Amino acid sequence: MKFVELSSLDVTTELDVLKRDTQRNSFFLYQHKGVFFADNTRIGNQNQQEAHQKYLNVIKKAKQDNISLLLTPEYSCPKSIIDEMIADVDLQPSDNKIWVLSGESLNKNELQDLINLENDNLYIHFEDVYTFSDKNSLEGVSREIDNNQDLVYGRIRVVNKNNDKSYIRDKKLTKFKIKLGFKVSQQAVFIKRDTFNKVGGLDERYKIAADFDLLCKIFDGNYLIKKIDLVICNYDGDGVSSNLKKSYGDTALVIKNRYNGGYLKIYKIIVYLKLLVKAFL
Repeated sequence: MKFVELSSLDVTTELDVLKRDTQRNSFFLYQHKGVFFADNTRIGNQNQQEAHQKYLNVIKKAKQDNISLLLTPEYSCPKSIIDEMIADVDLQPSDNKIWVLSGESLNKNELQDLINLENDNLYIHFEDVYTFSDKNSLEGVSREIDNNQDLVYGRIRVVNKNNDKSYIRDKKLTKFKIKLGFKVSQQAVFIKRDTFNKVGGLDERYKIAADFDLLCKIFDGNYLIKKIDLVICNYDGDGVSSNLKKSYGDTALVIKNRYNGGYLKIYKIIVYLKLLVKAFL
């Protein structure tokens, strides 16, 4: 996600929660309760009617109590609530109030319907990546996958948090490289469900390197592994698992528990050399 300044969107407001004065503000944190639903078409509430009524009660109370900041959990707000708020001004937040309603998933047609709304009193902003792009990163992947492979992995584009620098990471892994701590990003890995269950899934004893341990278990076994020459995802290079100093301990523990001490010593040397090179760059 790329954050933008409100001023860059030609939106002028002075939110009560950001004023530097002694005014007291009210906050409303809504804890939604319902049955979660997910399939190939949407992610959200199983009971749409119940969720709609709950949200309607929430926004009416927020409006009645003049709430300065309303927050709701992800994938909980039905689109029907957004439609009703657009149609009814009385359900919209008052001036200088902000309501963060985290919605259920929307398909591109539903997003396009919102874009096409003609309402002078309404401003809708989307990131281009979600609306105008017709690229589907998984189309190429689906053509490469069949029932024979247990694990498929591809290339990733590593980006920084400002999204202004990037490079392609294109590693080919082997059993030997895995034992020395080489990895692929979990965002670019597809594992057959049966294989995932056979190897015992993720070992939650590892707080950072559970995905690396999972790779080790699959590469160590007699499983079919395939690398595809496609960029599957953008990867945040500023994350914890990308930080050698922060991820070193957990990764070293996996190598220690799975392999002999010789591999651990070599891994330590590799990390030291990487940090040394980075310090001089």
